[in-house]
Amino acid sequence: MTYPTIMPAITLDFANSQQLDPRVTFSRASGATYINSAGLIASAADHEPRFDHDPVTGECLGLLIEESRTNFIVNSEYLESSTGWKSVWDGATVTRTRDVTIANPSGGTGASKIEVSRPTAENDWGAVGANSVNTGSSGVKTVFVWLKAATASDVGKKVSLWQYDSGFKIYRNIVLTDGWVRVNATSSSYGASVSEPLNLGLLQSSVPDSDGVTNTELSVNFYAWGAQLEEEFPTSYIPTAGSAVTRAADIARIDGSNFTSWFNQDAGSFVATVDPGSKGGPVVGPIANGTDVSAALFLQCYASQIRVINYLDPGATGNDLVDNSPVDGVNTFAVAGSKTESGTVARFNGSLGTVNANRAQGQTSLFGIKIGERSGNYYCGHLSRLSYYNERLTDAELQTLTS
Repeated sequence: MTYPTIMPAITLDFANSQQLDPRVTFSRASGATYINSAGLIASAADHEPRFDHDPVTGECLGLLIEESRTNFIVNSEYLESSTGWKSVWDGATVTRTRDVTIANPSGGTGASKIEVSRPTAENDWGAVGANSVNTGSSGVKTVFVWLKAATASDVGKKVSLWQYDSGFKIYRNIVLTDGWVRVNATSSSYGASVSEPLNLGLLQSSVPDSDGVTNTELSVNFYAWGAQLEEEFPTSYIPTAGSAVTRAADIARIDGSNFTSWFNQDAGSFVATVDPGSKGGPVVGPIANGTDVSAALFLQCYASQIRVINYLDPGATGNDLVDNSPVDGVNTFAVAGSKTESGTVARFNGSLGTVNANRAQGQTSLFGIKIGERSGNYYCGHLSRLSYYNERLTDAELQTLTS
């Protein structure tokens, strides 16, 4: 294995340090939540960066960057309330109460206890249901909620989760456990109005879910907490208490002398370790004179594709160095280029990307970089580590660093 003979000019080791380098400017115009090292939902204040953790292992996943999102469920933690929720049934009995003693996923106490019973499974149904909402735009919708069996005898029973609007948009049967589990479900694309955004209970056994599974339970008792309806894919939890709440976007950047003191305008190499989650996006976005530019290297890592965008010399159309096989989880990739040396090279998880014959770095002197965002497109995932070497590393060195 061939290691670089120089040290990185800068290393942002988000996962291990769990703090921001003082050269990074960070802002977010709202509070937000994340998972702490104990696996619990924790709150971050306005402009406080979030270092998210694996809920099972407690391992730090790195800096969490997300776009702005709205939770359209107006009362996310009180499903027994008449504000935002109702009981719906045909032939079944639905009881909703508050258990103030049960530990919830935030480490506090209190959750909604839902009890549903019915005389027959084939035709009778009942659930707690969220009131209708209008998200303001058509498209894919995602819901999630934490669920837990209320008694030992309910462990292993199924709860039906469905979203309905002139037909089932989401329908899943969830097996309950004795611990809290966050259940996500994403719909097909449809209009802005959602008549039944989230129902939890027992649906008729004559109706199979999207996996062909039916629910034959005659009764089920379960806890529910932290319901969310948002556009597209699932993001971090946004608590609500009477109205929809919007979480602002995370903005991180390095610019001015904090950038020019270590960045080489003529040659360089970026190495990134990231987990794109459900989406991913730009990892490094270059800026010049305070505005986004494309005449430079920048990195993107999506859930289905890793891309190094390479807009180079004046008048050049630019080229992508692409790997269509990112792994599910953490990916390490790198790009190296120079204004004077021909060829830009990328490595994806140790594999060599297509070598681009054009020069790298671009014709524009950079003022700074955005971390996890470019032109309003946000990364939406975890950034574990980002390093920059102020010279063009060799192919063999890049392979070692990304393997």
